[in-house]
Amino acid sequence: MNLICTARRTAMTTPSRCFHDLRRPLQTTVLRVCLSEDDLSELGFWDDVRRSPALSPGVLNRSCLRRACMEDHHLARLVTDHLDLKYLDTLVLVASLERAELDAMGRAGCEKPEGRSLPGLLWSLLSDGRKKVHALGVRLQHEAEAIALGRLVGDLDA
Repeated sequence: MNLICTARRTAMTTPSRCFHDLRRPLQTTVLRVCLSEDDLSELGFWDDVRRSPALSPGVLNRSCLRRACMEDHHLARLVTDHLDLKYLDTLVLVASLERAELDAMGRAGCEKPEGRSLPGLLWSLLSDGRKKVHALGVRLQHEAEAIALGRLVGDLDA
């Protein structure tokens, strides 16, 4: 896995960010949106035993993984490599686009930030080392979170 991801980073002209380099709220969103239970299991961070009455196993496992990544940069690099491999096609696409195309893609993602392409787009934008591209990822994260919370509140009102 490391060989493929290292080759990806070397072949691309854009710098990339490690999971560890993201701000904490962005890390939390990436773990929620981009990693499935199977992904957590592959990384050794899935336990379906309910250890907390307040938190579901998914929330607790993702929280444990985020904290572990803060203490262990090697683990953070493994998470980065896992995400890079999982979303390699979108990473390559984002790296190849010009600024205007990225703006259009970011706007489209922010207008309707859902569906199967959201996780790959979110990771690709947030892990991109270019400041303006990363900023598009932050905007997408905020939009997606606002829509999700709005739906939750809507569901509670029903």
